[in-house]
Amino acid sequence: MNNQNTKYICVGKIVNTHGLKGEAKIYPYLNPKEDFENLENIIVEPKIATNNTKNSQQSIEFEQQLETQGRRLQIVNIRYKKNMILARFDGVDTIEEVEGMKDRSIYALKDDVAEEDGFFYSDIIGFDVVDEKLGKLGKISDVTQGVAHDIFTVLKSDGKSFMIPSVKEFVKDIDDENQVISVCIIDGMME
Repeated sequence: MNNQNTKYICVGKIVNTHGLKGEAKIYPYLNPKEDFENLENIIVEPKIATNNTKNSQQSIEFEQQLETQGRRLQIVNIRYKKNMILARFDGVDTIEEVEGMKDRSIYALKDDVAEEDGFFYSDIIGFDVVDEKLGKLGKISDVTQGVAHDIFTVLKSDGKSFMIPSVKEFVKDIDDENQVISVCIIDGMME
C-alpha cells in the first residue's frame, strides 16, 4: 500500500511489557527511532483491525476504524533500550493493560512525524522487490533498524523470507510511484 494519501502512519508495534507498572516495549518503524520524541499521542490499533489495504477506499475504511475503535494514548515518557523503545502512557499503570495491547501496531498522525529521508518504513511495506537479473523476488514484509544499516525482509511467494541489507550495493532504487524496489542480490542471499 502506498501511504502518501493517508492521514496516519504506522510508527511501530507493541511487542511486550517492560516491568510491572505499565511500560510498553515498542519495536519502532521510524528511522531514526528518536523521531518518537516528536510524538505526543499514538493510537493502538483495535484488536479486530486488519490493515491489508489494497486501495484508497480500504485505506479510508481502516483509518475510520482506527479513529473510532483504536485506543488513543498520550505518551508520558520514552527511553531507549538497544533497538527498542520503552514507553509509558498516561493512564496505563499496570502490566495487564500493556499485555492487552501486545502484538498490535501503533499509529500516529503523519503530520506529527518528521520525514527526512524521503519515505517512511510503513510506506514501503508491501512494495515489490525486483532483481535486475532474476525478476520479481517477493514483497517487503518488514524493515529492521540495524546498527550499521537497515535490513529489508522480503517475503517470497512460497511463504519463505530472506533479508537484504539496505545499502547501495544491494538496493539500487526505491520507486514510490510504482511501489517497486530494485535490487541486485548476490548468490546465497535468498537462502
